[in-house]
Amino acid sequence: WDAQQQDQVDQESLIRGGASLPLMEEEFGMSGADYAALRRKLDIDTNGRPPKLSEAHEMQVLRLWQEHKALPSRQRWLVLGHAGLPLNSAWTVIQQARSEEEFGNEGDVCPAGSGSTRK
Repeated sequence: WDAQQQDQVDQESLIRGGASLPLMEEEFGMSGADYAALRRKLDIDTNGRPPKLSEAHEMQVLRLWQEHKALPSRQRWLVLGHAGLPLNSAWTVIQQARSEEEFGNEGDVCPAGSGSTRK
């Protein structure tokens, strides 16, 4: 495998898992046109807002993200996808947590008992 082949496999896996354009832009620098073309190639035709995750699934997203903090973010997204979590919804949870400053500069969840106010 070379890096380009691995990128292609990862891109397809993430898109099949429901990755949104913002996630693909962040991880691969993918343009909207490239994103749309890959979705067409994979015969994925979904539109609309991502489903709202239950609180239990939100906590699973945050737990898995934290448990795999040693991995590059791309690999962390793949972990979430392999766990069966819809990546477009997981993206929303991670971005919300980042904006609430529950994530540090490296994108890691603050440890329990650190004053987190997530409800």
